[in-house]
Amino acid sequence: MNENLISNSVSDSKRADGPYGSIRTSMYGSYIDISQPKNFMKIFSEYYWKFLLIIGYFYILPALQFVFLQVQSNDNLCYYNNKCKHDLLFIPAFNNVISNLLYVIYGLLFIVIVKLNHKKDTDGICPTGVNTCQDLYYSLGLVLFFEGLCSGVFHICPSVLNFQFDTTFMFTGVLLMAVTIYHKRNILPDPMKIYSFIAFLIFLNILPIYGLSNSFQIWFWSAIFLILSYFMVFGSIYIYYDQEYDFDMYSFKLMIKNIRAMKKKDIPKFVLLMCINGCSIGAYIYATITKPNFTDWLLGLSIINMSIYFCYYLIQKVKNKEKVKIVIWVWLVLDLIIFVLSLIFFQITISDKFRTHQQSDKFNHPCVLFNYFDYHDIWHILSATALFIFMNIVYFLDDDVDKIQVDISVF
Repeated sequence: MNENLISNSVSDSKRADGPYGSIRTSMYGSYIDISQPKNFMKIFSEYYWKFLLIIGYFYILPALQFVFLQVQSNDNLCYYNNKCKHDLLFIPAFNNVISNLLYVIYGLLFIVIVKLNHKKDTDGICPTGVNTCQDLYYSLGLVLFFEGLCSGVFHICPSVLNFQFDTTFMFTGVLLMAVTIYHKRNILPDPMKIYSFIAFLIFLNILPIYGLSNSFQIWFWSAIFLILSYFMVFGSIYIYYDQEYDFDMYSFKLMIKNIRAMKKKDIPKFVLLMCINGCSIGAYIYATITKPNFTDWLLGLSIINMSIYFCYYLIQKVKNKEKVKIVIWVWLVLDLIIFVLSLIFFQITISDKFRTHQQSDKFNHPCVLFNYFDYHDIWHILSATALFIFMNIVYFLDDDVDKIQVDISVF
């Protein structure tokens, strides 16, 4: 921590008590003194992983029933890489299924790491410093676990009808990761609102299945623009002011007033929101011109925005002279390399469920790893590893300040 920065904030400051401790604002910025118990929000945060456990359980069961019904059908609905397809008993393309095992292993391993580290450092009591209570991290581990299961289920019979099985927990994981980073130094959002937003994203994701993005392109992308604009405006307000605004003229006028009264300490967060919103508008313009696969576009936009927020957090941490350990930088570089490699293999098409079977078969490739796994299997292995590393980076990023009972910079 920057001792001079902390000492300077003591003078000429105002303090307000909150559920996480006292928040003090001054001419040097905002600081949060998390020296009070956090039991106030403990039960509230537990709903994140408990809701996720229930959602995952009731999502997997009908998914399994639906997929195996497809396999038993004579309509030939499944799209495989027939040049590298290894069946096992009643499971077709078992190589595409088992390559998802690392998601499951990494998810459970991350939960164990969080549990053991939390107990070692706090003896089961939520620590002081930045918010490192384990509930959200349990949720991230569960997301990785369920992503492995759902992706495995999807690859039993890849088709347009069950494509959302493979992407649902991707959207969930991206949003929960952003919430986890935000919660390190801010008040935790209501889990019902977060999961409601995730449900809305999943609903948008299934619309192209019915041809809405092709048959009604103008109306579809116009509706997406309105939805995107709404979330950009009110999401920005929530992040910037840490409060919710209503959709009325009073809130709009108040927002304009607050923007005009912007102080120097608010500039970094304002730049963050301009980057996120600018990226969102740019992605929308790109989509209306190129007409990409809607799911890939929406998921890519979500990942990019989450990455921007993580970079902002990392830059602010360095700017406030909080030490980032060398090992974190090494893991960041390694994780970036693995993630880029995984994207390279992801871009290699081995089948295309949006075409006819004859057209899709032209994309088939022979096995490339151990004469058993194809390019998409390598994507599973590398992406699972990259996600696991990134979750550990986020978890241990503030390891140097999460036990310090002093003022912590809010950003």
